[in-house]
Amino acid sequence: VDDKLLDKAMEYPSARVHTAAASNPRASTQHLHKALDSDNFGTQLAAAKNPNIRPEHIDKILKSGADSELLGHIAKHPSMQRHHIDQIIDSKNQSNIYSIMNSRHINAEHLDKILKIGSQALKKQVAKHRRATPEHLDKLLDDANDLGVMEAAAGNRNASEATLMRALSKHGLPTVQQAAVTNENASDSFLHHVLDHPSIASDVRVAAADNRSAGSSVLHRALVDHDPRVRMSAAENPNATEEHLHKAMGDEDYRVRSAAVRNDNVTQSVLQKALNDPHERVRATAENHPRYEELIGPHDAKI
Repeated sequence: VDDKLLDKAMEYPSARVHTAAASNPRASTQHLHKALDSDNFGTQLAAAKNPNIRPEHIDKILKSGADSELLGHIAKHPSMQRHHIDQIIDSKNQSNIYSIMNSRHINAEHLDKILKIGSQALKKQVAKHRRATPEHLDKLLDDANDLGVMEAAAGNRNASEATLMRALSKHGLPTVQQAAVTNENASDSFLHHVLDHPSIASDVRVAAADNRSAGSSVLHRALVDHDPRVRMSAAENPNATEEHLHKAMGDEDYRVRSAAVRNDNVTQSVLQKALNDPHERVRATAENHPRYEELIGPHDAKI
């Protein structure tokens, strides 16, 4: 399709034809301008999705009182620039701001401006944002008006150790504490702190033992916890090694031993030990393990 044919298509008295032309990857700057001037939303949307869209087209979209769906499609486009983001935020139109939160051009200063708008829905978006700073997250953790905002802030991977400790201090808000201890960036020292304080709610300490970034020393500590649920969580953690699983197999609580057998990292020696366990549930868990035949052999073979 050449420019002349696209020129004719844009003049043809049919919105469907205009939309098809606006979608064409060979559409020129002028074709896209004409499409954006259309009264037909489908044609405008097709232009907004076109990879040839330029900053001047985005200027036009914004000046025309952009629809949030249009903005959602141009938010990640390379032609979206920081001054466009500023214009959208300054409009205080929450649906439009929401639609551009994933733009690669949003920075910490933009997030500052968004927080000043005061919308709880937008606060939650900032709390989850990849560009949120520890300062943003600390501020959001003090937002007692919205538990969801606090949970998102505590779970953000940009949270500093100080931010995680701040979240942990939210006594009476176990879901916020749990978000902090399951944060993938939680350090082993932080997780040790959680496990070493029995005054911290058991559900929170269980979550600490389940952290998928937990190191060996954290799991060893969790496996001697006074709460069997914490020990079970450590035994099921995918970071548990054969050493951890053997340690769990020596636990007095059959539920901890069963948890060790369920771990995908189970080895032949761990499974063999489970098959000889005094508790029938541990033996049954071992006999039904998906790796039984791989590690032990056919079920009808003599053990």
